[in-house]
Amino acid sequence: MPSMEGRSVLGTGAKISGANLFTRLNYWIVACGGQPVVVPPTLLGVENPSSATIVCQGDTFTFKLDQALADNGGIYLVIEASEGQSNGVSRAHAKASAIKMVEEPTAAAVDIRADYVAKNGAPSAAAPKIFFRYYYVNSSTGEKSGTMLAETKWVAGE
Repeated sequence: MPSMEGRSVLGTGAKISGANLFTRLNYWIVACGGQPVVVPPTLLGVENPSSATIVCQGDTFTFKLDQALADNGGIYLVIEASEGQSNGVSRAHAKASAIKMVEEPTAAAVDIRADYVAKNGAPSAAAPKIFFRYYYVNSSTGEKSGTMLAETKWVAGE
């Protein structure tokens, strides 16, 4: 049986067991609404997402990829966001948790306000900085792209 390379949360590479591969791949397949696979699929890799434009002003809260994938079939965009942080916080990407999964994402703006508020409460002037992590997941193979980081600052509407 061929072995697969995996990465720990600290970034070190190592061969992973069949059980670990089963869990890693099927986590995302099931999260995207698919059925678990028993035979490992052929892994093709997943392109990293482009940079994103995030607008967070008043009641407007949108997330827009600056460039969409040429072939987005079976791909999900997972958007994670932190609770609002004070102006003094400069790195809080690790506090981000999933707020939305977008099936077959395009370069169109996605309204994330309701999803964000349901998870973290409404943005406010007391804690205006919001940190994001986002990545693609292939719903048929369970592969995940690299994680992109972003941040924005909420500003009151006019």
